[in-house]
Amino acid sequence: VKQWNEVNPATGYALKDWPESWYTGKQQTNMANNRCNRELVALAFARLNSDEKRFEEEYPECNKGFGELCNTIRRRDCPGRTSRNGTPEERAQRKTRTQ
Repeated sequence: VKQWNEVNPATGYALKDWPESWYTGKQQTNMANNRCNRELVALAFARLNSDEKRFEEEYPECNKGFGELCNTIRRRDCPGRTSRNGTPEERAQRKTRTQ
């Protein structure tokens, strides 16, 4: 969270304020995933009013490691991806109706 919000003296930017060119194009594989993960955690922390104790209660995985924390936040807080064509069941029903 600190990296996301506070300016790094070496770059002159907080992670949230990085120029897009730093995490897209050639740098995408190196930086975009790290930036996205830190944003994910920072937004989850902000949703809990930046209350450290509440965050630790809500996400005890924060003591297990950063990757585990990111996975937990994604599973619990991020909506799943869906097809614009519906679920597999809905597609199967439409297919049987047209035959």
